[in-house]
Amino acid sequence: MDDKALIELYFRRSEQAISETAQKYGARLRGLAYNVLGSWEDADEVENDAYLALWKAIPPERPRFFFAYAAKICRHFAFDRLDRAAAQKRSAILVELTREMAECIPDPAASVERSLEQKRIGALLTRFLRDSGELDRAIFVRRYWLAEPVETLAKEIGISRNAAALRLHRLRKKLKEYLEHEGVNL
Repeated sequence: MDDKALIELYFRRSEQAISETAQKYGARLRGLAYNVLGSWEDADEVENDAYLALWKAIPPERPRFFFAYAAKICRHFAFDRLDRAAAQKRSAILVELTREMAECIPDPAASVERSLEQKRIGALLTRFLRDSGELDRAIFVRRYWLAEPVETLAKEIGISRNAAALRLHRLRKKLKEYLEHEGVNL
């Protein structure tokens, strides 16, 4: 079933929408949650929370890219669960991802300026990724948005773990240079 038909099921309030979503995207959503949480049980719960949130959000929302919309919801629930479970003690994956991205994206002080700066950085990041090669873009998104382990990325694209890590390092360095060139204070 294509995404437009799937969204129409939500608009008709057909319970089939949930089962069709699970059939088409369930494994990917569960994998995303597992990459963040490291627990299949928690990933299953997050996946189900995401289905409920989709049910509540559609309608009135009509997502242009259904999987990206569903993954954003799932990712939110996964990180929220991680925050609750480890308020004092951060998980190794979150620390690692945060440390890697801190090399190239600033953490401005809280204010209206922060919100505007985050939107600007988001737009610049989108442009940077659009201008990057397809493989680099896929690796970057899978690592930093889907939270996939470097080992998984390397295996799936057919390169060594070290080669994948080096490629990610170079991408972060290019991103940092690009943001600095665009006037973002790091």
